[in-house]
Amino acid sequence: MACSSSLPTLDLDKLYSAILDNAGEAMRREDKNGAETDLVTLRDVFGILVVLWENVRLANIPESFPIIECLLVLEKGKLDLILRKMHSILDIIPGKSIRVYHRSFFEFLQHSDQNKRHYIAYSIALQRFLVLLGRVGLRYMLRRCCGLLHDDEKKQAKYIRNMVLAFPRTFFRRSVNPTKLATFHALVHTFITVLLWMFSFWLSLDFWDYLIVSLVPPLYVSFVRYLLIMVLFLPIAFGCFFVSLKCYMSYIDQVDRSSLYPLFHPFLHPIFVTAIEILLSR
Repeated sequence: MACSSSLPTLDLDKLYSAILDNAGEAMRREDKNGAETDLVTLRDVFGILVVLWENVRLANIPESFPIIECLLVLEKGKLDLILRKMHSILDIIPGKSIRVYHRSFFEFLQHSDQNKRHYIAYSIALQRFLVLLGRVGLRYMLRRCCGLLHDDEKKQAKYIRNMVLAFPRTFFRRSVNPTKLATFHALVHTFITVLLWMFSFWLSLDFWDYLIVSLVPPLYVSFVRYLLIMVLFLPIAFGCFFVSLKCYMSYIDQVDRSSLYPLFHPFLHPIFVTAIEILLSR
């Protein structure tokens, strides 16, 4: 992983800074109106690459180009255009993959002491990645419900779904007993969610009972009670995911990520994996 090696040398810092600064100036000269938007998109591309690299099971996925294209909701050819000045840093196979030539570029991006202007904290990059992923999932589901999906969108969604589902599989497969570890992991998160769900419902039980009895005909009271219990479970489940994510983010930039206990990792959280699988299902 990038964070475990030595920091980039001063010469490499200057080289990478010069390449990025010159590329930015060239893009502004060529397109004064759209350059700033393209530079923001370029920074998002670097952030996505940082997340893929730092999660070693995603670092060598063969479809990184269409995945990035889909996450940023870019038209065909737009990503090639944005990356046209980056061929000295990135190994780009249009339509297939994007990789860096040397890991020192990721080290350069992630160390603020050496690099103020182009610094990308892993925690910020991961948050942005999850936002983009959620946006793509909701957009895909809405377009699917409206019958507006194209074949290219379905293919890109398949790449992202496979990426998300492959992460826990490859992670747990390293264990001596993958099934037991995966089951234990799921049970811990399920226990936390159910515990908070029961506690929250118990605290407001009198209020809900009063409301149901007051507003609902006696024949439907039991049905509404069970329905309410299930409806309350969803926000609490997602709330547990966000609490878990907050715990993960709180120390992610301060320690060696290779040594972190993976319980709170978002790509291993059953709520996150299930949500992406449902949103991006065919």
